[in-house]
Amino acid sequence: MTWKCKNCRTESDDNVDVCWKCGYTQKGKPSYSDDIPAQRIVFDKYAGLRIIATLFNVMAWVVGLCSVLFSFIQFSHSSEESMIYGVTIIITGCVTVLGLIAFARILIVLVDIEKNTRK
Repeated sequence: MTWKCKNCRTESDDNVDVCWKCGYTQKGKPSYSDDIPAQRIVFDKYAGLRIIATLFNVMAWVVGLCSVLFSFIQFSHSSEESMIYGVTIIITGCVTVLGLIAFARILIVLVDIEKNTRK
């Protein structure tokens, strides 16, 4: 014998309690639990990308602090060449920090886009 699903009207065998198409029970209730919010599922699904984004943010801070430290070391020398090196270190550090932060933000935006398209 078969039974007809109250949700999608698909026929299923009597030996199964759940509709094969929509996942509803014979009583017309979903067989899955809504206890876990969708945001947590997406967060767990993309936890690796969030960790990588956090690592890029940390690397940006480390590079920024190191570039400031090394530029102060160069500025402590009184030669003109050391001043040029110090300015070069600061400019290179700023560009690198901005690139690392931008990449981390892109990863977060992509995860958020994925989360919003699943709603």
